[in-house]
Amino acid sequence: MLTKYQQFFTGRPTVEIAKDLLGKLGTV
Repeated sequence: MLTKYQQFFTGRPTVEIAKDLLGKLGTV
């Protein structure tokens, strides 16, 4: 889990991460 998010932090903008997290929360 942590490694996956670390890759997101290093390879994606924070906004994209936030949207992805919100999307996962919305589906779950």
